[in-house]
Amino acid sequence: MAAAVPSEPLGDRGFTLLELILVMVLIAIATSMALPRIGAFLSTDQLKDAARGLTGLITRASQLAQQHQASYRLTYFEQEKRFVVEPERALVGDREKKTRSERGGELRLSGQVVDRDIGSFNSGNRSVGDRTIRITADGYVEPTVIHL
Repeated sequence: MAAAVPSEPLGDRGFTLLELILVMVLIAIATSMALPRIGAFLSTDQLKDAARGLTGLITRASQLAQQHQASYRLTYFEQEKRFVVEPERALVGDREKKTRSERGGELRLSGQVVDRDIGSFNSGNRSVGDRTIRITADGYVEPTVIHL
């Protein structure tokens, strides 16, 4: 019996240059559509991390206020992009004198995340631009809106 002989030569298999260019153009279009979404995802991730860190810092300040039975404040320093927890009674020069247990910690905002505004509502009055969140000796946080 004779073996079957292919009717086409083996050298004609493959893709043409036009087909390869067309596939590359389609891949480039799909990639260009996906990149803005990936960038938005990354910046949203930074914002979520900052919100989680700020929530943890507020919780820590509330715990410290209850533990020491003293009012605390969470202050934002705009130049340093940093939140700091400290006792309400502490003066600016006393920051270094606090004991380790009184220091509440700090949070540095990363990347493009910034604090645009902090608005507090105390006894029906709204305070804007103060950049401070107050925590009572009982651990209650005054109603506050933080715009990151």
